Amino acid sequence: MINLDFSSVKGNVLLEEGLYNVTIKKVEEKVSSTGKPMLFVVFEEETTGTGIFENYVLTEECLWKIKELLDAAGIDTDEAVEFEPTELIGLSFKAKVVQRDYNDSKVNSIKKIFAA
Repeated sequence: MINLDFSSVKGNVLLEEGLYNVTIKKVEEKVSSTGKPMLFVVFEEETTGTGIFENYVLTEECLWKIKELLDAAGIDTDEAVEFEPTELIGLSFKAKVVQRDYNDSKVNSIKKIFAA
């Protein structure tokens, strides 16, 4: 028999569209479903503890998204950049959160990220 206490577990909340304070809790280097290198980043919304998952595909046509994150983190992206992805863990930002469809469900997504 398994006995579990879920009284302190927060479920993911579908956030209203707006600006939120978020902190990076996890960064993993992965391969996308199309075989491209990417960073899988888990943000946590400050008030509710809701996780927001974002993929940053590291291809030329998608670099604008990771550039926005690195700029908000204070990393100079005017030229080539070398960084350790796990060094982003713990950094806080302001984020415009929206809802999008994913696998027949609504999920939270970061539309734009700003320096905190």
